[in-house]
Amino acid sequence: MSRSKRKTPIYGISTSESDDWWKRKANRKHRHRVKEALATGEEIPLVRETSDVYGSPKDGKQYRTLKDYEFFEDAEERFDKEMRK
Repeated sequence: MSRSKRKTPIYGISTSESDDWWKRKANRKHRHRVKEALATGEEIPLVRETSDVYGSPKDGKQYRTLKDYEFFEDAEERFDKEMRK
């Protein structure tokens, strides 16, 4: 695995390693609301109606290129290190 590399340089905007716990919590909440809506005959809610995407630990994604590292002396080395998994 030491030689595996990212195919695209897209990273989450955060210092958080993972937002899996938040995704599980949000999906659980959504499934609960869908079950309630089906039982009462109401309209099924959208995912965006039940959870706030901007409240998650990772607030979206960003695309990085070598140009973003140009202010470092070792820009190529840093970019290569970021591209390793």
